[in-house]
Amino acid sequence: MANSKRAINTLAVALTSLLALGSFPFAAHAAAAPVKALAAIHVDFINRSSQINQAAAGRLAVEAGSFETASAITITGYVRGLKQSAAAKTKGLARAQAVAQRLSQAGIAATMTINGVGVSDTYGNSLGADRVDVLATATGNLLWSEEFNSPTVKTFNHSNWTALLDHGYEQLGFWNYGTGEIESNTEAAANEDGKGNLALTATNTNGTWTSARLWTQGKVNFQYGELRIRAKMPVGAFNWPAIWSLGSNYSAPNHLFGSVDWPASGEADIAEGLGGNSVVQGTIHGLDPATGGPWFGGGGFTAVAPVNDFTSKFHVYGIQWKPNEFDFTVDGKVYSKNVYDGTRVTQTFANGQTRSLVVGSNWPYNQGIFLILDNAIQAGTSAPNGSNGTMLVDWIRYTPWQGYGSVK
Repeated sequence: MANSKRAINTLAVALTSLLALGSFPFAAHAAAAPVKALAAIHVDFINRSSQINQAAAGRLAVEAGSFETASAITITGYVRGLKQSAAAKTKGLARAQAVAQRLSQAGIAATMTINGVGVSDTYGNSLGADRVDVLATATGNLLWSEEFNSPTVKTFNHSNWTALLDHGYEQLGFWNYGTGEIESNTEAAANEDGKGNLALTATNTNGTWTSARLWTQGKVNFQYGELRIRAKMPVGAFNWPAIWSLGSNYSAPNHLFGSVDWPASGEADIAEGLGGNSVVQGTIHGLDPATGGPWFGGGGFTAVAPVNDFTSKFHVYGIQWKPNEFDFTVDGKVYSKNVYDGTRVTQTFANGQTRSLVVGSNWPYNQGIFLILDNAIQAGTSAPNGSNGTMLVDWIRYTPWQGYGSVK
């Protein structure tokens, strides 16, 4: 908690410094009442050709919430319309960079991402961008991360990840990963793309699909805390992308590791493309003692993430997790809260509706998990020869949440 307070106080000092900057003054709008912590800071720069060097260049909006850390900070600089000159766009970028620099000097690291007309990748040409997004996180709270920032194409970090190969039998002891998916996974299909992302690409070559599946099993385990993944899902109904986890005690059918079979080991789908990759859902699975099978017949406690542009834009998918609670977030907002009371799990949706299930002692989320990334291909998929789809992962960041969080 002390670290959280220091992060918040540091951020307040940084914002005070920002408001004092003469090169880009703001009008500040703070919360009317005291709050526990700053949940998010959103800074907009609007450049008009007649006002680029004038005082009224932007707006600072501070949103207050109940988060204990000021870890969700978004700085956005953008120019208005497509008629702005290269110099105007450069000015907008410079202002965003100045804010990021001030935050960095205050001990808060900032990562630049650029999106806009003519720009599709994280490290695109800023002169072609209408928007410049800067995401900053408090460095003191970061427990683990993967940034995928290699300037050239290279393989993934083998100290954190292991590639699952072919159809899964040799490593796991069952075919097609237990789902009937048809791709043959290769290590070569997962690479850092040289643009700030990890790319997992599924490809159809004369009816044979290849793709990639990576996991941190045996290398990195997380217990409680907040895990966030900034990703863009692949385009195409043939894709079955997933960012998910299994319990650290999970044992595959060959029993070469772990001690507990699925679903008793737990499975959390942090972001899974379902319905022909038409929606993204967050789901937790576990063992139903009444049936001996998975919760709700395999459907689990699931909810659709409130995003519909997930194949064209990056979003931040995450979990907030502590003993007896496991919640799903997208872009910093909780859309599914799952709470265990010792005998029953109750799910609360964003609209306040609830549902529950008696599970007895079968709550598998008071232990560690490991992370899995894959882009599977479902059986019966039909797509032209040469079809491909790529899931891009910009970064993965793990921080404490409500005083909980550890890496093992």
